[in-house]
Amino acid sequence: MILSQSGHRNFELLWFFCLIVIVWGAWVRISHSGDGCGASWPLCQGEIIPGQATQKTWIELFHRALSGIFGLWVLVYFIKYPKVYFWILLFTITEALLGAKLVLSGLVGLDDSFKRTLVMSLHQVNSFLLSGSIAIHAFKPGNRFQTGMRKGHLALLFLIVTITGAWAALSTTLYPAESLLAGLNQDFSGNAHHAVQLRILHPILGLSMGIGLILFFQKRNLNSRAVLAATMIIIGATTLLLLSPTPLKLFHLALGHTLWALFLPVLYQDPTSEDSASR
Repeated sequence: MILSQSGHRNFELLWFFCLIVIVWGAWVRISHSGDGCGASWPLCQGEIIPGQATQKTWIELFHRALSGIFGLWVLVYFIKYPKVYFWILLFTITEALLGAKLVLSGLVGLDDSFKRTLVMSLHQVNSFLLSGSIAIHAFKPGNRFQTGMRKGHLALLFLIVTITGAWAALSTTLYPAESLLAGLNQDFSGNAHHAVQLRILHPILGLSMGIGLILFFQKRNLNSRAVLAATMIIIGATTLLLLSPTPLKLFHLALGHTLWALFLPVLYQDPTSEDSASR
């Protein structure tokens, strides 16, 4: 399918708005604001705008408002272009349902259950599938897309790294370390929370994936994307060394989605146009 310039522009705007929603959702978790509206969804404390609202309430309510606007945007364009927007709408619906599951089941705030880890992992994967389903249109102007993915195992590896990122993010939110050494001691403690024990996987797999992406992009002369992959490694290492300050965590997440958005379309390139069309 070949999209018009205005169609690409809409996808680009939709992707950027999607990124804002996702990053703000991470801020909801980091600020322990997931229970800001109580166990009420989609209403907030049983109301559209609650009469008594704390800072946590406004943070959560704003996220729901952004998500609602995004959902309406997708729905309107799905009605006009159902084939193009099918997967985007599907992942938008599942994203909303997973968010509702977290709230209605109380898997927010300081909850450290395995169920929360599982649902958060699914939420993380779905958010990347959602942003990716937009990115394959937004960042591949004028090119056809295959119905099947070339080298799909690379996309699967990327998603696995994002899952370990969700574990690391949850563990540092619930069990922040006082120092890098203390954090390492937590990682290898037999009594540590399961997310803490698993978070060591993210820097290991993230570094491996980052190096792989640098080589992947360089082989295709996509040097600016290779630089972005290298930047991702540097930001990830800095975030780890500085004990995960909130601005860096949010920036790290935004970079991850940006890298995914520039990586995934290459896997969907038309085999007749090869690498030149993806530059």
